[in-house]
Amino acid sequence: MNQELTKVLCGFPQLLDHTTEHPTYLGVHLSPICNFRCKKCFIGSQEKLIGLSKTLTLNEIYKLMKSGKDAGIKGFGLTGAGEPLLDRRIKKIVVHANKLGLITYLVTNASMLDKETIELFRDNNVTMLLSLDTLDPNKFNDFTGTSKGMHKKVIENIMLAQKIYKNTKTIDKERNMEIYRLAIHMTVSKQNMEDIPSINKIIKEDTLLSISPLASEGWAKNNFNKGDYVKKLNTEKHIVKIPDPITGQDICGFFRYGVDVNFDGALLLDAHAIETRKVLPNIRDLDLDVQKAHNSLQPIKEEFINNYLDGFCPVRSKNLVKWIKDKEVCGGCLWYLKK
Repeated sequence: MNQELTKVLCGFPQLLDHTTEHPTYLGVHLSPICNFRCKKCFIGSQEKLIGLSKTLTLNEIYKLMKSGKDAGIKGFGLTGAGEPLLDRRIKKIVVHANKLGLITYLVTNASMLDKETIELFRDNNVTMLLSLDTLDPNKFNDFTGTSKGMHKKVIENIMLAQKIYKNTKTIDKERNMEIYRLAIHMTVSKQNMEDIPSINKIIKEDTLLSISPLASEGWAKNNFNKGDYVKKLNTEKHIVKIPDPITGQDICGFFRYGVDVNFDGALLLDAHAIETRKVLPNIRDLDLDVQKAHNSLQPIKEEFINNYLDGFCPVRSKNLVKWIKDKEVCGGCLWYLKK
């Protein structure tokens, strides 16, 4: 009897090997601009990001990528505080990452995609996650804060991406894995639970459907009632979870083995934990050295795992705000740099 294949995304934690000695992932936020105002967003209002340090230049991002490659990273993420395709540097960055031998992964609302961009991503080792929470136009506009017509555009772009990424799925027989390079990612609350079957119908053979429950923290907490949260979903195991080497419990691999950098250079506890920039150093103070950043973050992350983490994801942890406040009281995490 054939064992069922595990579905994984290229460049994601379930596929790669990890060690606490060096980072496996480097995540860099591009410009914090977005054309959507999604209710589910971890970050929400972009205005709170104004007035931070100077945005990382393209040359600084290149230096970070090279430093990360030298440190041993395999995955390079463009996620975070906005829609990455609104940053005009993204194509140069993706091509540069591929030349370095990195697997780029990015999350997009799909509104800015076109044939040329999708083909460039396909040909430069990019794993794309396309965000889609409903096929209902009215729900879509309500969820995303967009106007009439955007829903149709997004669906068309998603279907085009699936056509261009056709035959990009591979099979690893030794590890019993189906490896995908394209996913439709759905965030589920009680408001769109019934939309799962309809979205599943538009999924093509070479596309993975990734489903996560709505986060109960962050910006989304202001836009949903407690009854909207879905704690358990009858879906495949979440694509970012792997066992933690210390506790043995499921944990986000990107958080555990990654270095995440805000658009202004501030280090983050996790890619979407924007508020943690207040208590962590700037990578410019570490000479844009990804290994130095990893070494500085390791004791911080281990303390968070042991004393604050609730569940697998730091952003979804109810103790994240407490951790930030505790660090603010003691002057942040800069004292770790003196170790």
